[in-house]
Amino acid sequence: MRLIIVLTFTAALVGCASLYEPMMPIYSLNPSVSPDGDKKFNFVITENHSAYDSGSPNEAEKLRVAFLESELGRQHLCQNGYIIEKRYSTTNGFLVYDGVCR
Repeated sequence: MRLIIVLTFTAALVGCASLYEPMMPIYSLNPSVSPDGDKKFNFVITENHSAYDSGSPNEAEKLRVAFLESELGRQHLCQNGYIIEKRYSTTNGFLVYDGVCR
């Protein structure tokens, strides 16, 4: 009896695995310093995520920028602000923000 319950539960989990989506978008902040001393960063975040579904494209962009600013603050980077120099999409579903600290 116990074996049947465990196998049924495991099968249910495996069936739901393809539906799994993290609660938060996946993102990464990669800071660097250019040869001329400018502090730069590269921020990569998932372009489409259910967290963005509640609003317009502008609201989704505001949410992505909020994640960027949160991560800059957490890492104590760009304390005087920043400028996004380039924003582009990748073929595998991510947005990339290249920026420089002021």
